[in-house]
Amino acid sequence: TGTPGSDEIARWSRAAHRWDDLLPLVDQMHPDAGVQLRKALADVDPALRSLVERLGTLYRTTQQMPGTQAATAAHHASIEVAARLREGVEAYEGLVAAAAELIAAAQQAAGLDGIEAPDLQQSVTQIVGPAVLDVQAYTSGLRKAAGTFDPSY
Repeated sequence: TGTPGSDEIARWSRAAHRWDDLLPLVDQMHPDAGVQLRKALADVDPALRSLVERLGTLYRTTQQMPGTQAATAAHHASIEVAARLREGVEAYEGLVAAAAELIAAAQQAAGLDGIEAPDLQQSVTQIVGPAVLDVQAYTSGLRKAAGTFDPSY
């Protein structure tokens, strides 16, 4: 679909904009999960941003030096960088999904979805606990993915 990485950049941008809505709700419903999410984002965003910047440089090289060996090499390199960005964006989107699931679970447990919550024998923490573990698992995966980014590329 055109320029290598353009779809991934758009996906990352859309996912990143979701945090403006999601983080305040997570903070309100489960502050520990909010801290965990912010830490994951602080670790991952610079790595993804670096890949996007590399793609921009490679794209400009292909555009400003058409038909040259440099343009060909830059195009091939951009395909490799786009693949790494795709992996990172998929993990990032997984983190957004986990945060949304956490919000839904917390709202349901607290009866905030407009429907009276059932009389539960469990505390909200027990109900939300599995969702928090999911967020933490995604966070761990993102950290591992961030470790695969080679800043010297």
